[in-house]
Amino acid sequence: ESTALVCGSIELRPDTAEVLRNGDPIPVSKIEFYVLVELISARGKVLSRDHLLRKVWGYGNAGDGRVVDNLIYRLRSKIEDDPANPEVLTTVRGFGYRMKA
Repeated sequence: ESTALVCGSIELRPDTAEVLRNGDPIPVSKIEFYVLVELISARGKVLSRDHLLRKVWGYGNAGDGRVVDNLIYRLRSKIEDDPANPEVLTTVRGFGYRMKA
């Protein structure tokens, strides 16, 4: 049984730490991988910057949302067709981020 997490054209394989976009591997850092796991596992729910900071970076880093914003910017350049107009990894203004299927 596959443990892959899928969101549209994005597939994460936790067992092998791979990320695929339209079947092609894309390089991501460890932190980027874990943020994608959180977002895809949320199944369309909005995750706040604080939630991502606590879950991915750990309790000690909570509070600096710019870290999350910069990481989201980098992820969009890797997974979006047009990073300036994201359709997969979207911002919910005032709340956080969501992965759309």
